[in-house]
Amino acid sequence: SHPDIENKTYTQKFSMYDTSTDVTFTNVSEKQSYAASKGSIEGVDISSNGEHIFYASESNEQIVQLTLGTPFDLTTVTNTKSIDLVRNIEGMEIGKNGENVYYVEDTTQKLIHYSLSTPFDISTATHENTVDILESTDNLEAVAINEDGSKIFIADRSDGILQYQMTRTHDITSLDYEKTKSVPSPWGLALNLD
Repeated sequence: SHPDIENKTYTQKFSMYDTSTDVTFTNVSEKQSYAASKGSIEGVDISSNGEHIFYASESNEQIVQLTLGTPFDLTTVTNTKSIDLVRNIEGMEIGKNGENVYYVEDTTQKLIHYSLSTPFDISTATHENTVDILESTDNLEAVAINEDGSKIFIADRSDGILQYQMTRTHDITSLDYEKTKSVPSPWGLALNLD
């Protein structure tokens, strides 16, 4: 529990937008939203089939899972699960197959990996590894992994996007730093897997 967070009020939500006709967001309006009842939202990921949404709750130090009765429809949340974490969570990512969860801690420069024994079920999470991100000089904000689990990308507010190769897929202890792409103050990160 963080005393500096306990006395603050968070009114966080995430929204879904219909971008089928306008992917530039110039004329897009909010389609649905979900108000987080479990603290401030620091990262959101959705399963490829649209049945599960996961978000990182920094103030509660949890990863929260929402199950949707109708895929991609925020108005049909049928179940909520969460796991408690030890430290200050920022961005998070669920692997495409739903068997791996990755998140970063902003103040400790750490990358953490959990495995899920049941795909897309956060209640089956087991801690696998924690590694220091030595190339980071400031706060880590987001993480993304490619489809086959061989590359991981981390957004660092000061340095930009850090890129790593994993010599053993989905094993963060096998990280090899590749390069940094300088971008101004990245707060989020997503990969286009198409």
